[in-house]
Amino acid sequence: MLPFRAVAVAALVLAACARSNAPAPPARIAAEEKPVQPAARAAPVRRAVKPYVSRDLGWSIDLGVPWMEWGAVQDRIPAAEYGATCGDASLAVAAVPLLGHRPPLDVAVPALLALLEVRNSEGFPRRPLRVGSWTGVELPYEQKVDGRWMRYRLWALLGDEAALVAAEWRPPEQPESECAEPLEKLVAGRGQRLRAEDVQRKPAAARFFVEVGRRLRDSGRQAESAAYFAEAGSLSPEEPGRLTDEVRVLQRAGRRDEAVRRIAARLHGAPCASPLRVEAARLLAELGRAPEAIATWTGAFGCGYRDPAALSEYLRFLEREGRLTLAFHEAQAFADPADLPRLRGLLAAGDRQ
Repeated sequence: MLPFRAVAVAALVLAACARSNAPAPPARIAAEEKPVQPAARAAPVRRAVKPYVSRDLGWSIDLGVPWMEWGAVQDRIPAAEYGATCGDASLAVAAVPLLGHRPPLDVAVPALLALLEVRNSEGFPRRPLRVGSWTGVELPYEQKVDGRWMRYRLWALLGDEAALVAAEWRPPEQPESECAEPLEKLVAGRGQRLRAEDVQRKPAAARFFVEVGRRLRDSGRQAESAAYFAEAGSLSPEEPGRLTDEVRVLQRAGRRDEAVRRIAARLHGAPCASPLRVEAARLLAELGRAPEAIATWTGAFGCGYRDPAALSEYLRFLEREGRLTLAFHEAQAFADPADLPRLRGLLAAGDRQ
């Protein structure tokens, strides 16, 4: 038994098990408001699994009987593409496209595990794994969940066009011969080379690229990490945090002009009054591009964006730049009337210093 923390995958076990035995929610109370008797409640709908094929990403699985569909797997594991249960055993699979990238295995594995909320996996035993042309590792371990031991097997695989993580877990008392070897029924082939706009499950893919980028950055591979942050931004262009990650990596690498170009590219087509534009203004200010920063802030607030903290930051920037007259004007134009006296007081105090 090994120390670790596995957040959602671990927490899923009892919920998945409960699906096979828990009664359905009570039926709607009749018009006369008499409660429905337990015997009258509808039984949960249970369906046998069907063969599943992910043509874009190049993997498939055919569990067969007695495995049952886990229809609500994404309620528990948002990144999951597929789920199934069998008695007390459960299975979940998440896969992402690589979009032409080939991340190193040492960062790809923990990034894949993060899709299933598995953290701190450094102490898990690892066994080399090959499925078709895909390569990776198997990570077996045990975890006590709500007083009950569960046995896990994780597969993390990297192919030419996609990457995949699969988890199987069951209590030790459930025989291995029962619902046997579901992971071994995975088939991995060649997926399609996708563009970011064609990806079906963009949030999961974006998270994977962010995780890879952060691990590369934290291990000193700044130059490599920028491309993964950029890909995450193309998958979730409305997320300000993606832009921040990318720009700060470029900034630390001394690629300031490239950072400015990336900001401009991300703003192209972005909504006028959006948090992304405010974050872009903040980053432009950090890069020493005061005119562009002011124009971006003014544009966002002029389009109706309202956030007292963001406006205060903008006004403080104008004050540092010696643009107090503009600061007073912008406060008058965009501040909540109830907050205007406070902002005027702050700017006046700065003017007297």
